[in-house]
Amino acid sequence: MKYFTYDQLLKFNRSSVKTGKNRNFNWRRVNKQVKVLAKELNKEKEEIVFPVVMALIHNDKEMRTQIAFGEDALWLDISFKQFAQLQDVNNGEETQILTV
Repeated sequence: MKYFTYDQLLKFNRSSVKTGKNRNFNWRRVNKQVKVLAKELNKEKEEIVFPVVMALIHNDKEMRTQIAFGEDALWLDISFKQFAQLQDVNNGEETQILTV
């Protein structure tokens, strides 16, 4: 299963907003929740990882990702190159990609 690091989540969301992709989120709001989560877990926010629970090719030019975020989920459209940069908890096993 692939996951975002805190830094990737920040960087890739900024890129998604800047390039006008359809799915991204308000960073300030999410970052406030991340700070609360980090405090509850007694970790630094940079130590928290955000699992990709679903990924699919969108518009034949980007990946649409659904990211676990507590009881909620975030949606973020990223490039194929960015998706390839995500770490994989299964040590190299492929994340299932659903095509529409």
